[in-house]
Amino acid sequence: MHFKKSIIALTLASTLAACGGSSSSDTPTAAAPLNINGTASKGLILGGTVTAYLINDDGTKGTTVGTATTDTTDGTYELTLDAGNNGKALIVEITATDGSQMKCDLSVCLADDDPEIAITFGELYPLPSDFELSAVSSGSDSGTIDINITPLTNIAAALALDKVEGGANPAAAAEAANYQIADLLGLDGDVTELPIVDLTEADAINGADADALEANLISAAVVEAALNNSVDGTSLEDALDSFVTQYVASNGIADTEGDGVDTSSVSLEEIAAASQTLTGTMVTEVEGVSAEDDNIAAVETALISAETEAAAGSTEPTQGDVPDDIGSEGLLATKAFVSQVSTLNVATQIDGAKAFEEQISLASDLASDDLDANAEALSLATEAIAAAVVANQAAIALKEPITSFVHSTLNDKIVVAIGTNGEQVTYTVDQSLDIVDFNYDTGENVTTATTIKLVAAIADYSNTIVESETDDKTNNIYTWTSKGEASLDLTLSGSVSTEQVSITINDGSHVIATLTDDEKEEDEYTYTEGPIEGGSSTTRTEGYTAVGSISVTGVDINLSATIAQLASTEITDPIKFTGDFKIEASLLSVAFDETDQYEQSSSSSQTYDESTGVTSYTNTWDSSSTDAGTEIINIDDLTVSLSGIFSNSTKSLEAVMAITASGIKETCVWEGEWSYSNTNLDGVNTSSNNNHYNNDDCNLTDETAETYASASINVRMTLDVDGIDNDVNLEAAIQRTGLEDGIASIDLTYGGNQLDFDFNSDDIVEVEGETVNSTTITATLTNHNGVTLTATNILTDDAINNDNDTSVITGVITHEGEEFATVSDEGIVTFSDGTFVSL
Repeated sequence: MHFKKSIIALTLASTLAACGGSSSSDTPTAAAPLNINGTASKGLILGGTVTAYLINDDGTKGTTVGTATTDTTDGTYELTLDAGNNGKALIVEITATDGSQMKCDLSVCLADDDPEIAITFGELYPLPSDFELSAVSSGSDSGTIDINITPLTNIAAALALDKVEGGANPAAAAEAANYQIADLLGLDGDVTELPIVDLTEADAINGADADALEANLISAAVVEAALNNSVDGTSLEDALDSFVTQYVASNGIADTEGDGVDTSSVSLEEIAAASQTLTGTMVTEVEGVSAEDDNIAAVETALISAETEAAAGSTEPTQGDVPDDIGSEGLLATKAFVSQVSTLNVATQIDGAKAFEEQISLASDLASDDLDANAEALSLATEAIAAAVVANQAAIALKEPITSFVHSTLNDKIVVAIGTNGEQVTYTVDQSLDIVDFNYDTGENVTTATTIKLVAAIADYSNTIVESETDDKTNNIYTWTSKGEASLDLTLSGSVSTEQVSITINDGSHVIATLTDDEKEEDEYTYTEGPIEGGSSTTRTEGYTAVGSISVTGVDINLSATIAQLASTEITDPIKFTGDFKIEASLLSVAFDETDQYEQSSSSSQTYDESTGVTSYTNTWDSSSTDAGTEIINIDDLTVSLSGIFSNSTKSLEAVMAITASGIKETCVWEGEWSYSNTNLDGVNTSSNNNHYNNDDCNLTDETAETYASASINVRMTLDVDGIDNDVNLEAAIQRTGLEDGIASIDLTYGGNQLDFDFNSDDIVEVEGETVNSTTITATLTNHNGVTLTATNILTDDAINNDNDTSVITGVITHEGEEFATVSDEGIVTFSDGTFVSL
């Protein structure tokens, strides 16, 4: 099998590339002292006492083997252990001493009504005398290892000691626990090796990548969520202890607690929500940090996606999974990695290919022309309701309330019934509506019948928009203006359907927004007519200008919807989507300036030829128009999320998508000319001319290499792949990092195993030659043990002879920076011990 067709990582080589690994060689050196480096952080712990112990076989702390103190500036520490402790499992513990402090990385670390006593984000928090934070490690034979100490390592340490107390080997328990909590929270590898970022300092935040920021935000959010679920007055230490108890004694954390559950337990949904709170209200408020920073935007998108996914997840708690080859190193880890890639590759390409394709096709199969018609009908009905609200409020102001309102559409009319439900005014549309759309394939209009049953209830409404118009008939100028503000808070429910598809808006859906309007339109027109020799002529001109702006702020749209195919002779196994669609934005605006000019003239004349006695009739028509304008669109703090399940009777696909964007300014400029002329003599066209020109261009404006719009996308799916025992969780992310640069990644997790694909556009190198161009793309694939396949794809493009174009992919597999295998373009993996396998 050809290499580039057989390795799943390399099928994405043209779009993916990037990161590296960890761990150590499997060939031990002579016995030497073991050096331990690390950082203690709940934020940073300054001046804390670090003590390393061996772990007894009963799960208790054993002999003290080293002590140190964390640095009073950055929380780092160093320990050196005697060679006699090599290879032994360790627990490293931070405790408080006189003067020990912590940099608060929570909303509130010490609550008090007196602001002089209360300690909040970024302030120093004196550690209480009973403060403890731990981490466990399986140890190492020699050399240097990193053991960072955080709330996440503290949770893993408690789980590991519980495992040892139950009879597990200390080293195996430590390694498993460190991977389990990372797997559960969607983080990579061993939690003791995750980098520490001071979330209260701009330099640390700006210097960290998205993965490091996300890990540290989740670590802080664990305590934030635990505090949020605690009774008033609970200390952060007690809140963390409560979370540890939940995780160890109650078998872990559930995705969600479900609706209407009042409990002190913490869920993954709550942790993701707390992470977003810390990001949006704390981290981005640090001086020198921008909310539109690429990495922060990517983290926010991932956290929105994670919260949305968890909200639709299980209420059963879990402690996370452990990969089978956990902790393997060197050549052994490399061979396990190749086996992992081969297994997943074969499963997805052979046994699982059809099932995977069928799952993904559920989403696309649900889309249809009927769904488009339903969406348009829903939009028109909502527009009619909005117009009815305005009309009814105006009528109420005149003390003449109305009970119905008719809104005209392009092809039909929508009738809105106005009533009450308790103290709320309701607006109901219950009718059929034909949606007419042009089919470019057939060149004909297609009419689709829809049925609308929609009810909106107004929770809050205000409107100061004033429209005015003047018609100056003396100067032939008509002017229309609209200016003011309107805000709306409504709930929405009901359905729109065709013969094939229905959309149901479930109870609880709402729309909240404030509209600011400032528009002016002016129409200047002339019409003249008069005699000409042998006939008459007319001339009509019209000049139209429109200028203004429309902005929507405080956008909060939350729709709980069900989209379903309807069974028929053609659709025997209908597909259904059930889920939520949310949009939030601080600003969506458009500013416009448009000018149209139109002129039309016609003439009709007749001539009599005395010599022949024949009268000739001549008619001419001339018309022309010009159109030019500019439209500027601004988008700030936009988040869009879609989550739900696509399913039919035989298969299902869980999917989540989140998009964030901010600082977007798009300018569209257009111009057009159109002209038509025709001469008709005695009923026969003797000449005609039809000219048309149109040009439009849209681009992001005011961007520089340093300042550009931020945008990121995060998509998550749960897949059932034949040949893989566990569900495969897929997370795909795209992050803009420059004017023309970006990072993309696809992460797969299943049963504790991880495979991470990453791409950075910086890893594309193009070289132009006289006739042959070369493009080199570097791609990497990394697993949970830090084994990395670095693949290089060299593409050559022969401008003279396409038959000479080539694409060659080769690879190198490393662990801890040491090479243990090479991969040929034919897919042969040759290991450092001389053995080889074919992928």
